[in-house]
Amino acid sequence: MATVPKTDLLHYYRALKIMRDVIQESPELLNESEHEIFLIAWTIINDTQIKEYDYEDTDVRHRD
Repeated sequence: MATVPKTDLLHYYRALKIMRDVIQESPELLNESEHEIFLIAWTIINDTQIKEYDYEDTDVRHRD
């Protein structure tokens, strides 16, 4: 998997985090396919990329 520059990754993470909050408040805004795509993006950024960096505002749980 290609590595995303640290600053770009933080912007992606923050945007997905805002989108996650919107989805939690108004799930009717997305259809099932759009929700699945969001979950895939969230998983890729959260689990595969962001855990490599130590950002203060991330809620990623580092795994040992």
